[in-house]
Amino acid sequence: MKITSNNDAIASQLQLSSHPLNNGKQPAETPTRLSSTSAQADKVVLSEAARQAGHSEPLPEVAPHKAFIGNDTVLIQPESETTQRMEAILNRLSEDEQKDLIDSKLLTEDKFLQLAEELSDEELKQFVAITTALETPPKRNGFNPIMPGGHQETLSLVDRLSAMDQSTRSRVLEKADGYADKVYKPAPSSSYQPDGTFAFLQPSESANDLHNLIGAVGRSDDVDGMLDQLELFEESDQSSLLGLLHADIGLGGRMMDQLEGRNKESQSAVLDFVSQISSNISGYAPELQTTTGATSPGERAFALLGHDNGSSQVAFGMIEDTVSLMENYRFDDAQLKQMGDQLRHMERGDQRAYLAITETGLDNLLGGNEGKGAQIDLSEHEEVFEQIDSLRNDRQVRQLVFESRMGQEELIDGRRFYELKGQGESERDQQQMIKFLTTDAWLNREVDNSSAHDSQTRRLTSQLSELGAEQRDQLVESLNRLAQSEHPMAELSEPALEEVYGAFFDRTTSIANTDDLGALLNAEADTQQALRESFWQATELAGEQVDDLVKLLDNSAPELREQIIITLSEESALIDAKEKDRDSSEEELSKLISYFEKDHTEAEKQRYLEGAF
Repeated sequence: MKITSNNDAIASQLQLSSHPLNNGKQPAETPTRLSSTSAQADKVVLSEAARQAGHSEPLPEVAPHKAFIGNDTVLIQPESETTQRMEAILNRLSEDEQKDLIDSKLLTEDKFLQLAEELSDEELKQFVAITTALETPPKRNGFNPIMPGGHQETLSLVDRLSAMDQSTRSRVLEKADGYADKVYKPAPSSSYQPDGTFAFLQPSESANDLHNLIGAVGRSDDVDGMLDQLELFEESDQSSLLGLLHADIGLGGRMMDQLEGRNKESQSAVLDFVSQISSNISGYAPELQTTTGATSPGERAFALLGHDNGSSQVAFGMIEDTVSLMENYRFDDAQLKQMGDQLRHMERGDQRAYLAITETGLDNLLGGNEGKGAQIDLSEHEEVFEQIDSLRNDRQVRQLVFESRMGQEELIDGRRFYELKGQGESERDQQQMIKFLTTDAWLNREVDNSSAHDSQTRRLTSQLSELGAEQRDQLVESLNRLAQSEHPMAELSEPALEEVYGAFFDRTTSIANTDDLGALLNAEADTQQALRESFWQATELAGEQVDDLVKLLDNSAPELREQIIITLSEESALIDAKEKDRDSSEEELSKLISYFEKDHTEAEKQRYLEGAF
């Protein structure tokens, strides 16, 4: 280290106590040259103007100073007890380390001097390596869009380390030093471009772990506990966790709590998904478009379907949903790994729908965990998990669920835009859609006595996708009002499911079987209120003949129409009571439809109906 001292007067070069050769923003000026000056300096000849101005006064004596010279900075300080402390600290370091510490400008901070005097030589070397590496900015993402840096970050680190006990401080320094070793740092000679301009340090992914660790340490109330948990994970998984801990110490801690004790494969699957989320944050899509420009109350605003997919708010919401799922439900390692692996291979919109289906679907079938305390063990509900997994892995289901967040679709400049809903309305409508789909899928799985098709879910999603957003949302909400129970669906027997959800299932099965939903809904509207339940029992019995039945009803006189509905409703009740066979009843209905399609009088049709079934 080069430390220069002077014992005589030093001219105006010493007007500043710190002279940066390079402040990181402008090209560095020529460093101040410090040298001893003699009291018997050469005689200065004054100009005629100076003689006329009067006698000249001698220059004031300047106290002795020390100059500490780094790579980019010269610190000039009056000789004092402080400079002695500074020298003592620097003498414990190599020449390169001395220059790095001088460049950090921490030497002039009393709190650093105090900390450095408490550190061992090895810890001091680690600290210098850490602060030097912190000069390289991290490669930013949505988890850390704005990160403190430079002198302020190192001062914060000094404060944090000073408040720790010796054992914790040693752990932090050792771990941070390991990350500092991985940080790319250009050689001092590369600080300038050939044209003389300063080459700014570029963000580097190699600095992410170090910055994230320092950020997490600064936010943690229990640094030792945090480090203890981190060390239970693989090194690559620690990187993902540090990014989350830096961004949200509470959420990161909850994630570690839920993954602790899991096998390495399931831990990595979930944390790889978390890492993918953070790396794909880019902000809101610039294509947000409104019909009038501003979005004041009462205006209709439109946006692309995934306009907010890149926002940090959505990303943190997805991680919150993932953690909440693990807190409320006990997934085994295989289930957890499966979920993480599936999510990693999906687009952001599909990921959001997948998580929403998992969370709301499990709550719908198992009643949720609110007030229960302990996790619901999914190993005891394998059929429920299989059903939810089937729904969330259906691309068509995910698309419908994702679209249900938005309003009416419109083509604007040849592109599909969707009306924006308020946040509360958007979340409610999406949850309603998921409840609708999971309720129907569970009934189709558990209730054998129905005309429901194996592909009923796919048929329903196709039907709903063809509707306008307002009609779709109203239909789903009205059907869900028929699907209310005090007990979770998965706890109900088949007879109990038929009793509680029969009206719902009659309607959804009929809707799935029709090729003309509009005609079916119009036929219901044309039916008097007292017979509407009977109408849906009749259409459910018709199965895939539902469209033929609707035409038959539309072409029948009012009295005969009512009698057909009542007859088929009674037949459905006999089937439910297992007093009649469904196949034979469907065969009789086929004959009835065929007879009514022919040229018979109303009286003949009436007599045929009375003798049918």
